[in-house]
Amino acid sequence: MEYIRVNDFPMLNIADGLGIKGGTAVTIGKFEGFHSGHQLLLKRILELEKKGLKSTVLQLIGTGKEPIISSAKRKELLVKLGINYFIECPLFHEIAEMTPEEFVAEIVVKQLHAKYLVIGADFQFGHNREGNSEFLKVLQEKYGYIVEVIEKKQYHGRDISSTYIREELEQGNIDTVNELLGHKQIIGEQEDVLDNELDIDDRRRSAFSRKCD
Repeated sequence: MEYIRVNDFPMLNIADGLGIKGGTAVTIGKFEGFHSGHQLLLKRILELEKKGLKSTVLQLIGTGKEPIISSAKRKELLVKLGINYFIECPLFHEIAEMTPEEFVAEIVVKQLHAKYLVIGADFQFGHNREGNSEFLKVLQEKYGYIVEVIEKKQYHGRDISSTYIREELEQGNIDTVNELLGHKQIIGEQEDVLDNELDIDDRRRSAFSRKCD
């Protein structure tokens, strides 16, 4: 897996600044814990490798709350799955203020080379979060990609989300947290184990980091 950390916004103003080669199957989100709902997105972009696309995860990192699992553990999890590209990018002011179409043109198409976009049903982006799955579908033909929307996964009748997981963590319900994450999260120990339900090939790719300065 190639790991790319974007350290400043100007890098994204350069054509092919991230250095991604070839067409990609992309999923985008905050991905604080890569919970079992997120894993449906990951599984789908991995399936799309059969079409010759590179599986690509763009994590937009906001400010405020600490992530549910560390960056190191997120990388370890994605390496185990066999993701091709993992990009960690702070939600720079310039990105947050982009119109939805600017985000699609400048980030999704120019930087990520997306040919297939797999997103959650509640995905929103752009200035004032004005962009959504329907907007992405409107732009499919213009920008040459396909959008697939994955419905949210539920646990006991409630949508799985980072908020739900944080609530269970605060109450000390680690067994429930593990169920929601889909991989074991043992507080205080260095362990993350993928849930068997993913049914992903046991592929391993050597990981290396490349920072975009």
